[in-house]
Amino acid sequence: MRYVEMIGDKGLQEAVRGFLLAHRDKVEVWPASLKYHHTERGGLLRHTLEVCEISLGLMEMPLLRGKCDRDHVLAAAILHDLGKIHDYAFHESDERAYFVYNNRNGRGIHHALNVILDFQQETGYVLPKDVCKMVLSHEGGWSRTSAYPNFLGAALVSASDLISSRIDRLKD
Repeated sequence: MRYVEMIGDKGLQEAVRGFLLAHRDKVEVWPASLKYHHTERGGLLRHTLEVCEISLGLMEMPLLRGKCDRDHVLAAAILHDLGKIHDYAFHESDERAYFVYNNRNGRGIHHALNVILDFQQETGYVLPKDVCKMVLSHEGGWSRTSAYPNFLGAALVSASDLISSRIDRLKD
């Protein structure tokens, strides 16, 4: 919630807070990915926090300071992967507990689009167009959305996502 509190637009802040609280049980437990990064229990939360931290750091660089909407970048950084709460299911047996790919909501669409649709439906708040574009393009144009991060805020979120997704995989 620390990053939510940094969103100055109170309407956006309240909507993001409400969405996070409504899905807290999954956001705190789900992995960010099943194969590639932050695959552990709680990985989605850890990855989301890293993307926020990296995004804030990039926005504070002298070259980039004041060049994009901080509230919108933070909202996109928080929301970018939360559509994955529909992508996975948790199973537990006597031998082990594990996550599997599921796409429970039946839409069969990319997690970035899922979070935008769910957010509006659940909160009644229409995300600003640039926040939607940042979320849709956070994978750099390589996802099924084919959305390319073609403005600075989108590039910041996409770069932050990429950096976070590589932190665990880097070997010095």
